[in-house]
This record gives sequence, C-alpha cells and structure tokens, in this order.
Amino acid sequence: MNDEMEQGTCFYNLLHGDLTIEEVPGHYYVASFGMNVTQRYVEYGGHKYIAASHGMSVFSVPFYYFLLLMDYAMGVEIFFIVLWSILLAGTLFLSSGFINKHFWPEKDVKKKIHIIAIVFSLALLFLNLWLIQPISFEKWGPPLSMQFMSICFTSLGLTILFRLFRFIFNEKIAFFGSLLLLISSPVAFWAMGQKYHGLNFALFIFSLASFYYGKVKNKDRYRYVSYVFASI
Repeated sequence: MNDEMEQGTCFYNLLHGDLTIEEVPGHYYVASFGMNVTQRYVEYGGHKYIAASHGMSVFSVPFYYFLLLMDYAMGVEIFFIVLWSILLAGTLFLSSGFINKHFWPEKDVKKKIHIIAIVFSLALLFLNLWLIQPISFEKWGPPLSMQFMSICFTSLGLTILFRLFRFIFNEKIAFFGSLLLLISSPVAFWAMGQKYHGLNFALFIFSLASFYYGKVKNKDRYRYVSYVFASI
C-alpha cells in the first residue's frame, strides 16, 4: 500500500506546483479497515522527499483533468460504472468473430454473442448503479487518475503485444500468448495499482513494437520512436 500512496502523494503535490513533498494527504495513509499506514519520506533542506516516480505523475496529468471534467459532468463514480459496462459490451462485440471462428463455430453465433453482450453489460450497469457509493474527487482524484492511467496504458500495451504476436505468428498464438501473460504474470496487478511497473511494461511494448515494425518496413523513423519510448 505504501508504494501506491507515495505515488499519490507525489502527484498530489505536483498538481499544486511542487516537485517536493510540501503536503502529505493524511487520508491516503489510512487503510479501509482503519489502520494508519506509516508515511515514508526523508527531510532535506526544509523539504520532504519521497521514493516515487515523477514519470507516473506527469503521465497522469491529462487523465486527472479528464476525470475532473467527468466528475463535473456526471460524477466520477457514475462515469466508471458506465465505462466498464460499455467496455464489457464492446469487448464481447469485437471478440464475437474470433469466438465464432475458433471456439463456437455455429450459425448465428455472432448474433447470440451480441445479445449476451447487451444483457450482461446492462445487468452490470444496473447492479453497479444500485450498489453505488459516492466518491469525493477532491480527496481521491490523484490516486484515481493514476490508477486509470495505469489501466489504460497496460491495456494498450497488451493490445499492441497481441497485434505484434499476430503479425509474427498467427491470431490463435497471439490470443493465447497475450492471455497467458495477463493471467500468469503480475501485469493485471500492475494495471490495477498505482505502481510504475505497468507504465514501464507499456512503454517497453511500445518500444519493442516500434523497433520491430521499423526493422521489417525498413523505416528509420519508427526506430527513433522506439528509442524515445525506451529512454522514457
């Protein structure tokens, strides 16, 4: 828990224009069951410093202001409920052809999957709206934004990895390779947390895919893009 809250504290201060830790949000360091978590920082020259990456904070800035806009528009908790429901339906819709081809080769299967997608996404939407609990974006905006950024970058990294595997091998190997990585590695844990590992994973995949594409197509600009991702 310390890692996530230290990243959140770093981002909180960056949003207030400070690269050092000038204010420590105490509520970040209280566990859900009420236990206070030790705040870890060092003081030097009248400022506090914390073991956190500013890279995570910088990448999270646009996500913070996007979620702030969503909070004004509908409430950030409602936005996430609607988003996950739409993503569930969209994933099933986009996967219907693959499922029909490799796992369920029957007539009109794609139509059945589309119906299942709509039913499940609506059920998820209404269930979450029924169980909804308000979230104070003023208090929890920075950690939420970092988590949202981590999920988006890790998901994009897995998507690009799937396309890279499909380009090198075939669609079935790409699917099982990406799924195996998601299940058997801590990638999902990195995505759900505020750890910099998820961002590093995504940037590594971006760099690898850019370099491979530049080599195959003999285009130097993609190699340069690869170097940029690797250096970040």
